[in-house]
Amino acid sequence: KAQAAWRAGLAAIVCVGDEQWLNDSTIYNNNVTWFNSNRGNFPNTMLYTNQWGTEVPEGTMISFVHDANPDAVNFDNYPYVVGGGSFIQEEYEDLSKYRRLGLGSYIGANGNAPRPYGTFIQTYATSGDNRRAPSDSEMRLQVFQALTCGYTFIGTFTYNSGASTLF
Repeated sequence: KAQAAWRAGLAAIVCVGDEQWLNDSTIYNNNVTWFNSNRGNFPNTMLYTNQWGTEVPEGTMISFVHDANPDAVNFDNYPYVVGGGSFIQEEYEDLSKYRRLGLGSYIGANGNAPRPYGTFIQTYATSGDNRRAPSDSEMRLQVFQALTCGYTFIGTFTYNSGASTLF
């Protein structure tokens, strides 16, 4: 009964797909159709999309945000690879791109508040794509980068890894 007082403040968030290949017109159109056909079924839910940061060009994402009008945009790009290397430059490019998607889709266009934009940080290692377990400081760097860019939400998970987590 004590929890009932908090019920009105709860938020429902649904990620519609994960890393869809929006460069394919069929997949793009199916996702746009899903958002436009199903939005009414989730009246109190934030519907967002998550893309692999670099795989979908910015122009395609701008069109997708316009056509599907997701409530938020999110990306993942796991920069730490086996051998001590990283794709951190690519990470910075993605942070900038998704920030522009969040801010640009509202500000100046119609005066509304920015669209929420988020990211997943790397907290896992896998041999399939040569990702290594990041250090605590590398995970903190990713969080700091996102917060510095004004990101609205940051997700993390551990996947088949001994990597530690921040939260």
